Parts: sequence; C-alpha cells; structure tokens
Amino acid sequence: ASSSGPAADEEEEVCHKLREVLSGGAKRKTQALLMAASSAARTAGFRQLIAVIGDSGNNASISLHASCGFERTGLLKQIGEKFGKPLDIVMMQRSLVG
Repeated sequence: ASSSGPAADEEEEVCHKLREVLSGGAKRKTQALLMAASSAARTAGFRQLIAVIGDSGNNASISLHASCGFERTGLLKQIGEKFGKPLDIVMMQRSLVG
C-alpha cells in the first residue's frame, strides 16, 4: 500500500531532489543528503539539528554545514585528541522551525 498526504508528498519531493543531484560531484551529493536529512527531520517534527564536528580544522565539514543553513554555536576547546594533538570540537545548529 502506498502512503498519501503531506508526509508522503514531502518524501517524494526529497527523493526527486536526490535523484537530480546524484550525478553531481561529491560535495553536491553530500549537500543533497544533508538537506534531505534536514527535510526528513522537519517532516518528523524535529525543531533543531545539531552538528558536532570533531576537528575545528575541518574547514570542508564546517563549510558544508554552513552551506546547508547551520550556524556555528560553540567551540569546545581541547576536548578531543588525535595522534597526540589536542582537538577543538565545533558545534553547529540549524533551526527547522519556520
């Protein structure tokens, strides 16, 4: 049986958008997946998305999240470690309200 109603329409729209961009480059595919996840979260009733980026030097991830509507909301200094080097963790947030 197929679903109908607003949630099914939203799901169909997300699938359509994904199909359109899957032939693009890696960054475009990742953006599409992140935007699809955001749309699905909104449809499911979530109000906020939180990103925890495990290295403040990961500019690609920070830029990707920013391009998808996330705002930097915090920095946890020297909370992680990789290969003996202390890492700062970046917190980002996207509102799904409105």
